[in-house]
Amino acid sequence: MPNGCIVLDVRMPGLAGSSLQEELASRGISMPVVIVTADEDPGTRHRARQAGAVAFFRKPVDGPALLDAIDWAVGERKQ
Repeated sequence: MPNGCIVLDVRMPGLAGSSLQEELASRGISMPVVIVTADEDPGTRHRARQAGAVAFFRKPVDGPALLDAIDWAVGERKQ
């Protein structure tokens, strides 16, 4: 069970969220990643999923849905 979850925005200052996600994967870091973005590019979701994102949200993000995704990612989802 993961000890946490990383929530990334696709467009962050410095290193973009998608680039950070790819860097984590290349280093073998398997922490679950949830992506949020205002980006309308249809390929963004596809690339995030290919890089291992467990959830993807378009802004504005529904708070309870984001919290549910984080709970699920860290294994706290109620069965």
